[in-house]
Amino acid sequence: MPPPSEVPRERSAPPLIDDETSLEAGRGLLDEDALVRYVEDLLRIYPTAAKRIRIGTRPDPEPLIIVDGAQSDQLKAEGLWLKIRDLPFEEQCQKVRRYRFCSTVLFDLLREVSRREGRQSRRRGVEAAELALISLESSDRVFGQRIHDLRALGWAWLGNAHRLALDFSAAAAAFEQADREWSKPRAKRDLSVLGHICLRKGALRMMRREYVEATEDVNRSCSLFRQSNQTRDEALALIQRATIHIYAGKLAEAIEDLREAAGLIDEDEERQLAFAVRGNLANALARAGQAQSAVKELDRARQLNRAINDPLGTIKLDCIAGDLSEVQGDLERAKRFYQGARAGFRDAEEPRYFGLVSVDLMTIHSQQGDWERVGVLAAETLPILGSLSLHAETVAAVGLLAEAVEARSLSCRLLSDLRTALRQDPLTA
Repeated sequence: MPPPSEVPRERSAPPLIDDETSLEAGRGLLDEDALVRYVEDLLRIYPTAAKRIRIGTRPDPEPLIIVDGAQSDQLKAEGLWLKIRDLPFEEQCQKVRRYRFCSTVLFDLLREVSRREGRQSRRRGVEAAELALISLESSDRVFGQRIHDLRALGWAWLGNAHRLALDFSAAAAAFEQADREWSKPRAKRDLSVLGHICLRKGALRMMRREYVEATEDVNRSCSLFRQSNQTRDEALALIQRATIHIYAGKLAEAIEDLREAAGLIDEDEERQLAFAVRGNLANALARAGQAQSAVKELDRARQLNRAINDPLGTIKLDCIAGDLSEVQGDLERAKRFYQGARAGFRDAEEPRYFGLVSVDLMTIHSQQGDWERVGVLAAETLPILGSLSLHAETVAAVGLLAEAVEARSLSCRLLSDLRTALRQDPLTA
């Protein structure tokens, strides 16, 4: 059997491995590891070779499926996910380990699944991020030294999934693993990967209210994305820094960052991202009392939302419109927006946002002197607020509301303090 370097490379040569070839490693010619390397060399030489290879001594009775081909990768990755998405997690792991993708397409798909589904189901978000890391196991030799960048990125996404699940200790451990993987020696590093690690680490620190450290992380990610010419990721980092500023009560800085982010985005190409920027900017401007500018940004956000058709986004814009109406002194209009948003969040089964807008509505009723309605809303809202994972200061403010309801001593000041505590608590996001 000639070594791979001596195998003829003419394109007209027929493939040496057909779709169901079984290669046995026990014939004394090569040991299993050498045979695997030999087959991988053949596949590089014959890119049209079939994708199923079976190594006879593998403990797994299923064949290892090698996927190599830019046009088919995406379809095969999406098909694999559709096949396994409803399986128990252990079975998902087994299926993913059977595939060796010769590109990052499955890894990228699973990270996107983690991001998309993580806010609806924290568990699914974590599991998808773990699957993304598992998808690299069978392909580590395909990527060479680049595997360290990919693993570091995968650990950062797992850390972010744990952050969204409010498991901060698991998130910190994942980020430590990302740092270890990133620090492994290699000839070339992808600086944008470090940018993503810093960005997601900053999000964790933001949720812990470590705003100085969070800002330092995001500043570093902005610089790295700029060096890597990753304009979209730089805009994402600016949005996150603006969010940190909002929680820290620095509205002017938040507005500046959001306007800079808007300048980096092609709104025709990135409508979802542009919607996030315009909506956040309208929110910050309304809270800062800049009503005229807020109206313009809110109108633009509504235009973008019609294009992307995000029902939950529509409800959130109504909350911003309520804030804006309140700033303009039109309490009746603000009340209508908050009532509509409250009903929308209830129908969408979004208890967190339902509780937040309920406090907004209670504040309006208190300013109008309708304490009976405030009491009714408080009775409906307190169990929801009590079920949320919030910082200690916010929990204390919710407790004061409960005591005031029981003692029939509600006040505008108490509701205003609770509203401020909720809006400045990153765990309500």
